Amino acid sequence: MQADTAAVACCLLAPEILRCICQFQDGVDAYVVPLLEFHNEKRWTRLLHILPRIADVDDVLGPWYDLYGTRHVLDVLRLMPRLAVLLSTHALLLGNAEVVQLMDEHDYLDRNDPHHLFLAACNGQLDVVALLTEKNYAMTSQAMDMAAMNGFRQVVEYLHIHRTEGCTTQAMDLAAGNGHLDVVQFLHANRKEGCNKWAMNLAAAQGHLNVVMFLDHHRSEGCTTHAMDDAAKAGHLDVVRFLHKYRHEGCTTDAMDGAAENGYLNVVKFLDENRLEGCTRRARQRAIARGFNDIVAYLDSHVLIKDNTLSSDLHCPWRWRDYFGGRP
Repeated sequence: MQADTAAVACCLLAPEILRCICQFQDGVDAYVVPLLEFHNEKRWTRLLHILPRIADVDDVLGPWYDLYGTRHVLDVLRLMPRLAVLLSTHALLLGNAEVVQLMDEHDYLDRNDPHHLFLAACNGQLDVVALLTEKNYAMTSQAMDMAAMNGFRQVVEYLHIHRTEGCTTQAMDLAAGNGHLDVVQFLHANRKEGCNKWAMNLAAAQGHLNVVMFLDHHRSEGCTTHAMDDAAKAGHLDVVRFLHKYRHEGCTTDAMDGAAENGYLNVVKFLDENRLEGCTRRARQRAIARGFNDIVAYLDSHVLIKDNTLSSDLHCPWRWRDYFGGRP
């Protein structure tokens, strides 16, 4: 009897034998259960569905990895191969290099697909970027562009040194717009792509005076009237002052219109006292609509509001802009 019991125990305690027995039974292993919600819906196989919901994915996979580690990753992929996109996207974005390594070694990742490096780079996962580069994964210039946009200087530097795809002018434009001065400085010193006028435009719109000053002092692309217009609309008086003093592009009536609409009396006063563009009826109308009575009073007493309905043509874009409060 003891021998029989020992034999049964030996069988049931042997993982390989127990797995063979259980595969003929209904149900799934416990480690599979949390992932069934992803397997049962085809939408979780699409990258565009996963990306905006990566936090929801991590709410499931984070605890799953804490409990099981990576020992069941290959089992899951064999049982549910459609989850390959989900697992790889999560690993690339969150920097799980061990999972990326496993999936690469077992051919669950396509080395010719540039999206893998793109996802890791745009989320600043340097270890994964290095791993994929060592394995000669494909890449496009978008990877460095997005790493720069998000301020991941170490990734930008790594790609600059170890890859040949480079970047585009969007790298400096978007880094400037997001206020990443260190990235802008690195690209200026080490890359030849440069930027265009939207670098200063975007930096001004977001109030990044230090970036605006750097571009003004070190770059020749300049900006457009959008720079002061958008800085004024957002209430960035320090940027407006700088552009007025050191740049020649000026602004349009959109500057005071936007500042009045958004309640920035200090900007309205500065533009009135230092600029000649003035404003349109939109400034007063929107200030009234939003309850900025101090601005309405200032406009009534200090500003000559321009009527920019200069054409009798009903389709004149300036008439449409003045009436609807935006570009046609």
